[in-house]
Amino acid sequence: MHPSVCFVPFVSLLSFGCSSGSHEVDATSKEALQKAPPIQYGCKYTEESSNSVDGYSIGTNRRPMCSMGTRCSDVGSPKDDIGGYHGGSTYSTSSHYAGRTDFVGTCDAPQPITCDDYESGDTCDQCIGKSCCAPAFLCEHDPNCKAVVDCVNDCKDDTACTQRCADNGEPHAVENLRALAQCLSGRCASACGN
Repeated sequence: MHPSVCFVPFVSLLSFGCSSGSHEVDATSKEALQKAPPIQYGCKYTEESSNSVDGYSIGTNRRPMCSMGTRCSDVGSPKDDIGGYHGGSTYSTSSHYAGRTDFVGTCDAPQPITCDDYESGDTCDQCIGKSCCAPAFLCEHDPNCKAVVDCVNDCKDDTACTQRCADNGEPHAVENLRALAQCLSGRCASACGN
């Protein structure tokens, strides 16, 4: 599925029947934009920490980690922390994260995110599948993200309206949409003709 489908307005009902009549819902309101439970997603990875004294390794620790509500692209980058200086020796720790896997669900029941369906598409699809997979998948499979996309599309060039969509959208949906937009305009700009 081409990711631009995510930006095509979806059919939405803006009027709801009530026993005492009906009322129109503001398309930029929380009521209109947060109709589904927030999508559950996260990143599973292994944190590997190497400890050394005066440049000599004294051990490596590995521990499985799981961060809910975080895409793997947002999990910390490798870091070197100088632990200190004591008795003429320098203690240091270096950490990095291995085996990062984005998933939907929970840490106890994760379902890996895949973008295999983008591989057979055009160069834009292929770039999204390779470089923007997690935010594209999360937005495409989240009714709240689709609602924000519809809201923004309906706003046309009205920036105040667009800001209300972002302010009232479900926070994870808005964050995933922003991440997708940044990825498309950065990593896939030329492939997608932007």
